[in-house]
Amino acid sequence: MMIPDQVIFGIPETNQLFRQYLTIHNSAGKITGKVRWDFNKKLVDMGWTSDEILVLVYETGEMELLNIYGEKVAYPNNLIESSGDIRIKDCEVFENMLILLFQDRNSHSFHHIRNLSSNYKPDLISDISIDPTCFKTIPERHSSSGNLEIFAGHPDGGLIVIMEHRVRRFTQIPFSGEDIAVVMSIALTANNVLLALLLENGDVIVLRSNLSEGIGRYSTYNETVPK
Repeated sequence: MMIPDQVIFGIPETNQLFRQYLTIHNSAGKITGKVRWDFNKKLVDMGWTSDEILVLVYETGEMELLNIYGEKVAYPNNLIESSGDIRIKDCEVFENMLILLFQDRNSHSFHHIRNLSSNYKPDLISDISIDPTCFKTIPERHSSSGNLEIFAGHPDGGLIVIMEHRVRRFTQIPFSGEDIAVVMSIALTANNVLLALLLENGDVIVLRSNLSEGIGRYSTYNETVPK
């Protein structure tokens, strides 16, 4: 993913001048823009596109697209078409793609917007029957399979892999038999080859993103050498 020249610092708690603003800074620390913050909205996540557009996604489905000066560059419709109990629980910005986790009263579903430069309507990827603990995405052109891949933590333990509208659950690392406890966080290397899973018990498992091999396991609660 392209790293933009602009950096988000968020909302300082102690500086009264900027406490009510989200501030945007360049790499030298100079403020290039600021946006008055609405504390009545719940921000789900934010991220930069590859052409340096800041995407802010709110729980209600509202989305804002800002340039480096804090100016709106587009006015997209609400991401949630119907009213009711639907909300956005989580999201991820990757290059010009947006991956969204929708939550209804009794169900969850992943949606995506393939190109934020030209389209703001989310398309369904897959419905799932559980509430994921976390998730990470590998877009088609960056995955070894050539398909969009979503890795998500299962609340009862294990890893869910969504690819080509199929949902599979792995409770053990393939070919090694090591159990995968509840996954609290997921990280991918820059080339998307390796996958790191932070487990509820404090262990970190590193494996290949195609789940063909476990690389090692390390406990964050002690100073033992990783296996």
